[in-house]
Amino acid sequence: MTKRSFNLKLAALIPALLLTVLSVSVVYGGLRWSGIDPEISLDDHTLNVTAQWRSENLCAVNGPITIDVYHPAGVVANVENESSASCVNAEGETVTLATVTNTHPTKSKKVRVTGTVNSSQKMRARLLVELDGKNIRTCKGKTNKLIKCKKFKLK
Repeated sequence: MTKRSFNLKLAALIPALLLTVLSVSVVYGGLRWSGIDPEISLDDHTLNVTAQWRSENLCAVNGPITIDVYHPAGVVANVENESSASCVNAEGETVTLATVTNTHPTKSKKVRVTGTVNSSQKMRARLLVELDGKNIRTCKGKTNKLIKCKKFKLK
């Protein structure tokens, strides 16, 4: 094989590989999630819990999104920000999405987060838990069922 034919084959291979990589990322990028996230302070830490569901089902969420944070009894917990948003469903009705966040002191030395995304449809949902801006948990579940995250220590 001459150097020229090798270069031609290489030149054809690079766009083909690039096209393959881009098509995979478009399919992966098609999995879009919408969410709503309250902010909770735990002593000197900031906890964000983002309840998420698939974007194409945005307005199917039709009840409060409940977030429960169980924390050590000696930790001062405050809900700093509840979240709310609205969208227009297929019937043209405005649907308001809102979180209801509760904190519960416990005897445990760890923090546990649970949540429920109420919906008229059965679909995947998840909770993303961030502590001081760092993602520490992704907890998968379904709408209308309690999603439980593994416990963690405040650092």
